[in-house]
Amino acid sequence: MTGKKGFWTKLIIFALLFALCLAGSLATGKAALKTVPGGTVFTGGNAAFSVLEEAPLPGMERLCAVSRARGYAGSVTDPAKFASVSIVRTDGAYRDTFSMKLTEGAFFHTDAQTMRNGQDAVISDRLAVTLFAAEHDIVGRRFLLNGKELQVVGVYETKRDILSRLGSDGADTVYVPWYSDAAPADTAQEVWIPEMEYGLRTRLMERLDGALDFWQETDLAMQRKLISQKGNMTLFFCGLAGSVFLVWVLYRCVKRDVLYLRQQIPEKRWWAKHIALWCALAIGAVLLILLTRFDLALPYELTETNILRPGFYLEWFITSVQTTRQIPLGAYIGTAAVFRTAFGALAFVFLLHGLALIGKQIKK
Repeated sequence: MTGKKGFWTKLIIFALLFALCLAGSLATGKAALKTVPGGTVFTGGNAAFSVLEEAPLPGMERLCAVSRARGYAGSVTDPAKFASVSIVRTDGAYRDTFSMKLTEGAFFHTDAQTMRNGQDAVISDRLAVTLFAAEHDIVGRRFLLNGKELQVVGVYETKRDILSRLGSDGADTVYVPWYSDAAPADTAQEVWIPEMEYGLRTRLMERLDGALDFWQETDLAMQRKLISQKGNMTLFFCGLAGSVFLVWVLYRCVKRDVLYLRQQIPEKRWWAKHIALWCALAIGAVLLILLTRFDLALPYELTETNILRPGFYLEWFITSVQTTRQIPLGAYIGTAAVFRTAFGALAFVFLLHGLALIGKQIKK
């Protein structure tokens, strides 16, 4: 009885650890896909904000231009209340591009048809506590940014999950219009183009030809797909291990029955005893195929000489993370990739331990 209790205790522990790690991998992927937008981002150059705001084509008004800087935010009345902040000079499309959640107020508008205000600013709820020692009724209050007085028009919710914290430098971000009185910028360092219909995108790129002086173009849809691949790899190997184990269990169960039937059925009808065994193997093969059908992004450098070399995959993974950190949101994407891979590897290890435990019990 003690042996059975120990078996079930270990099995439950491995099952819970496997479920927790798998859930962690899925949650990480869901959060990353929600944070990383689709479309394309151009970096490594500059483009005039005024040119990008002209909208001769449908969809052009959804372009998001960004210029980043560092600065200091402080209280108007208390010099002791200040913080080092990251300044994002952008346009009105930023909120929709990055699905920003506002707890108070609204994001500013920057199109030429609206009344522009160079004193508008959107700050985080955490910075609001630092500057005003308050969590509510922040809209309308004034603060200093690089010595210039601005007015809060919106407050966004700070992401406090560990993935967002590890993927950032820890500083609060203040969002201001690109023509802000505190941190004006004539050119954008990044231009984010959302996903759109192919024909419209082609005409849009023709319209922007010459306006985008960038040397790097990042396909964000591919980055999102690679994040998904980390989860698919986990499901692939777990499904493979589970399917192989299922085939082994079916084989042993059928083999026991065949040995029993061999004593009961005459030798001339021995061929009939194999039918159940082959059916079990066929079912296992079908399950193996169904459970492992995922699109997997394998390294381009994969060859017949290094396919079985573990060091190659480690080097490829490290290089991928290092390359990812060089693009916008790269630190976040790289951190998400590390977390998904780590959770997936742990889930696979705990699954193998659980299957090995069940296998030993079946052999008894």
